[in-house]
Amino acid sequence: MPIARQAKVGPSILDRLMRRQPRRNAIAEIRDLLIDAERVEDVEPEAVQAIADRYGVRLHNDFTPERDTIYKEYLNDCLADRRLDDSELQALRHLQQLLDITDPAAERLRGSAVEPIWRRAVSEAVEDGRLTDEESIALGRLHDELSLGAEQGKRIYAEVANQRMRIAYDRALADERLSPEEDAELREIARSLNVTVTTDETSRRALDRFRRYWLIENGDVPLIEPGIKLYRGEKCYAKRQVEWRELRRVTTGISYAGPTARIRLAKGVYWRMGHLRGMRHSSEMLTRVDAGTLYLTTKRLIFMGPLGNKTIRLNRILTFEPYSNGIEIQKDAGRNPVLLFGDDVEMFAALLQRAWSDAG
Repeated sequence: MPIARQAKVGPSILDRLMRRQPRRNAIAEIRDLLIDAERVEDVEPEAVQAIADRYGVRLHNDFTPERDTIYKEYLNDCLADRRLDDSELQALRHLQQLLDITDPAAERLRGSAVEPIWRRAVSEAVEDGRLTDEESIALGRLHDELSLGAEQGKRIYAEVANQRMRIAYDRALADERLSPEEDAELREIARSLNVTVTTDETSRRALDRFRRYWLIENGDVPLIEPGIKLYRGEKCYAKRQVEWRELRRVTTGISYAGPTARIRLAKGVYWRMGHLRGMRHSSEMLTRVDAGTLYLTTKRLIFMGPLGNKTIRLNRILTFEPYSNGIEIQKDAGRNPVLLFGDDVEMFAALLQRAWSDAG
């Protein structure tokens, strides 16, 4: 019998005063009764009740954790082969009656014991992101053999399958790019595992962004209509409102140095003597030059502002540095502009990188 024996405890002072046996020993005797029987079904309820009466124990109220432990020990042995056959289910029902365990309590104990087995089996089946017909049939058979409740089985499957879906998304989006192949694979995993993927507006925008990043780097860049005249064959990738700034040397003040003296000629009239040397303080500051519309095309950066238009050919750009609120352009000659804008700098930088690489 897969139930462990339990040593009896000696009487306490109160037990001696009341001339009684320790009540806890009732559980030890019930264990011995079950262990000595050839089968659980051979133990009569009257024999268990006799032990309870002798110790003054009411099994339906007393020692609930201890009774549950006996039931779980036997249940776990039955589940050693990851199934519960009819004879084991019959033995468990009889043991439940002997220990006066209610149906809800017995169902809870069985559920907690079979859940790890079911969860592990589901995890193994969906590990590759596919659930074949054979795997589905095998899971259905195991579900029945474990006598798992329908709702509990569905809940655990949904938890495991959704976790596998999240892992697939994390792997696909680790580089913040989503290729058509990765997109199709995610849809196929969701279909195969019967997972419904729900996304909020923020998540949908992020997925669309990652798809576009991949397209910018590897496919045909989406074009826009600029509304201005371009060269023959020239296409427009982006249009932004920007502030054009450049580093300019700015004088911040003038200080004076050298010895001086003041001589009084008359009341209220003085004559200053000495030599004054003016010292100009200047530094380079990022200065606003203009603000207007910036166009990124396959050949140029075109700026159109109220103070004038500017053009930077892409093949004249040595490098560029994106920041959180703009991009610094390093040219092969002339002043290097800093284009400030707060709207989607990262996307514009990706488009500029593609256009610049193609133009080179």
